[in-house]
Formats: sequence, C-alpha cells, structure tokens
Amino acid sequence: LPSMAPSGLHSTTPSQSPSFSDMPSTTPSYGIINHALNKPSDQSTYWEGWSPDKGNDGNPQTSTHSRNGNGEQWWIVHLGYVVAIQSVKVYNRYDCCHERLNGAVVEILDYQDQVVSTSDPIHDSPAVVEFQFGGEEGSHVRV
Repeated sequence: LPSMAPSGLHSTTPSQSPSFSDMPSTTPSYGIINHALNKPSDQSTYWEGWSPDKGNDGNPQTSTHSRNGNGEQWWIVHLGYVVAIQSVKVYNRYDCCHERLNGAVVEILDYQDQVVSTSDPIHDSPAVVEFQFGGEEGSHVRV
C-alpha cells in the first residue's frame, strides 16, 4: 500500500476526477497541512516489517504492505479530529508492483466510522494520484 497525505466531506463522489503525475515530489506545498503525518494508522493484515505507519511517515519512498490473500485489503489513518479534507495524495511504491493499487479507492470516514465520500478507483498505476474532496469533513481516511 502507498504512502498518503490527506491535506484537507459530505458528497458521495469527489468534486473532481483524480490527477496523475509520473514522479512523487518532495517539494512541500505551502499553505497545505498534511493532517495524516505520523498519525495512528492500521491495515487489514501485516507483512514482515511493513508496518502501517510507513504509509504516512512523510517519506514518499517508504510504503506499507499487507499480506497477499483473498478479501479486501485496506489501510487507514486516524486523524484524531474532524477536518475539512481538500485532497488526498496517494504515492504508489517507487520500486515495484505499481499495478497493486489499480482499483483501490480513497474513502473519507466520519467520527462514527461511516463513509461520507468515496473517490473513483485508481487506474493506470500512477506514481502519484491526487483526489479532490472539496472540503468534505472526516476524521479517518481509508485506502
């Protein structure tokens, strides 16, 4: 699973289609706050040394990994408070396996763990995909 960076909740689809780029940027976007940075995270299953905190450690060259298997795989970050989410960036693995994110969606959840907004599925295995949520309010983000 990817590194992700929510930066900013009530419709069922994002306000815009995702935008894609070829390479992750390490240049900060001034005025945008990464509310997910180093917050508690979890995932559906664990794989040797690939802990969920690698998904939101701020380093686009680290990633998390769940066990291969049947069923839906997920990664979630708990923001710790309700925030108006403008966008979520998902950084794909840089070293291999880019196709593993195809079909994944980003969900914004409220404080009662109810999905309040869902992105379109990721496609074409981009290095970075950014979903626009237009200020949807949530306290968790799940991929």
